[in-house]
Amino acid sequence: MLDTIYPHSSERFPVDLDFLAKNIHALFNWSDPISQVESADVDRFEGALFKNNNNSWTLLYNNTIPSKERIRFTQAHEIGHYVLHRNQQEDFMCSEHIIREFDDNQINIEDQANLFASNLLVPIRDFREITNQQVFSFDFLSFCTNRYGVSLEAILIKWLELTDENMVAIISIDGFMKWSYSSKRAYRAKAIFPTRRKTIQIPEKSLCANHLIPNCLEGSLVQTNIWFEGAAPHGHLTEYKLLTESLDRIITILKLPHDEELWYCSNPN
Repeated sequence: MLDTIYPHSSERFPVDLDFLAKNIHALFNWSDPISQVESADVDRFEGALFKNNNNSWTLLYNNTIPSKERIRFTQAHEIGHYVLHRNQQEDFMCSEHIIREFDDNQINIEDQANLFASNLLVPIRDFREITNQQVFSFDFLSFCTNRYGVSLEAILIKWLELTDENMVAIISIDGFMKWSYSSKRAYRAKAIFPTRRKTIQIPEKSLCANHLIPNCLEGSLVQTNIWFEGAAPHGHLTEYKLLTESLDRIITILKLPHDEELWYCSNPN
């Protein structure tokens, strides 16, 4: 889709969502374009898409959201509704708890719009090309966030979806995991933290819990059984730590040995 709208690759990123929203109908020869893209300051509202009386559509987004990356994801989410669901209903109202960048629940139209937004903002083919032979680093992830205009968390998920490494990402606030995401290899090896089912505390001996070390961008070897209770006591993994600019959350990356086959999270039930 982007190849058609942006024939020159240097023009594609970050994707111009206003331009795309108003021109995407021409790509499919549709007669009901998105004619207006407007901001709206409404409590508990992130985005909306609704059909007008003249057979056109209006896309709204909340411009008071503090994260510009979040605003871009919301706009892309509403474009997803237009492309995927415009024949199913004529209005879409999306609140904060509906629009989530990461969701492994049962697929519904909101999850479909999220997936569309993710792949629109960070196309898999382009991401594969720039990450080919690239080793993990926060500097490289920062480059990607600027290239695509998305959050660091969104880029982390893309990285973990495509990497062959045994890696787990954790976002924590006040000593507890907010969410966790495992690469395919790590998931198969049972290196997972079920944050949707239970509240999980950050291990007190971890680098993440050490307030004297705000960042460890190059990674540090720690005992594996600090994070994974069933692991052998002599094993080690690499733990990376980044205290975000907002200072309210910590991003932790756990890189486990590539050839390990089985890991156990503490209290996996």
